[in-house]
Amino acid sequence: MMLRSRSSEWCKRDADIFIGHTGADRDWAFWIAKELEALGHIPHVHEWEIERGADIYAWMEQGLDTVDHMLGVVLNNYLTAPYSTLERNA
Repeated sequence: MMLRSRSSEWCKRDADIFIGHTGADRDWAFWIAKELEALGHIPHVHEWEIERGADIYAWMEQGLDTVDHMLGVVLNNYLTAPYSTLERNA
């Protein structure tokens, strides 16, 4: 997993955390999101926030612009997915 922060220090408040993943890594992403939620953070997982058929690229761009941290579930599937480059470069 990679974790990238917009600042060099961890936030002392609850953090908005965008979780990038592929369908094959969904179980890991959901587990991570639930753990973060239990710690009081606000995870953003596309399956939890947007409806089927919605513009996932627009949701990703908006989310990546507003969250405190981006966490990518980085396995082989993620590295070869077409949208992961957008997330990694955010």
